[in-house]
Amino acid sequence: MASKTTQRVEEKKTQILATAKGIFMRKGRQTRMADIAEAAGMETSSLYYYFKGVPEVLNALLNDQYRDLRQYEREMALARLSNMEALREIVLYLLEFYHENFELIRIILSHVSPLFQDLDLEEDSEAINDFLTAYRNADAIILSYLHGSQEDNEVTHDYPPETLLAMLRGAMLGIMASWQQSYPPKTAIPGYVDRLFRLIV
Repeated sequence: MASKTTQRVEEKKTQILATAKGIFMRKGRQTRMADIAEAAGMETSSLYYYFKGVPEVLNALLNDQYRDLRQYEREMALARLSNMEALREIVLYLLEFYHENFELIRIILSHVSPLFQDLDLEEDSEAINDFLTAYRNADAIILSYLHGSQEDNEVTHDYPPETLLAMLRGAMLGIMASWQQSYPPKTAIPGYVDRLFRLIV
């Protein structure tokens, strides 16, 4: 059982993260520790007791969501969905997650994707590495469903599953890049998924 001190630290971290998310949404990659501390009503030096820097805050914000993907996959297995149904659910889950956390994802993607690249951005961070690990894990899940869908003749194209994965991911990144100009309501996401699946079915 966690000590009272540990529990207080975790509660404070949760409060800080809730505040930080709003700051990231407003200021994007210009967010500094001082901005988060001010919004949380604390000294910047005190904030460093909980987080070592902005990359660690980003990492904490995104990490739990990606852990949820594995749980979501287990739930779909229990629901006995076909490979194609499970694939659609995973893509829907990911796009909804990207939509809900768009400013955070955009900060990460500015480091790793040409569609989002900011030439002035030079720093590297643990958050980026963790994002890439989670991205690859999601790719492995999608790829397994693509293989299964082809074996079950649910996919009409004869492209290799790896090619279909690249097509899906490229289209997903393109969709997110378009959100920089026109950010849609969350209710639009299923429509995006329907159009994406016309690429592979």
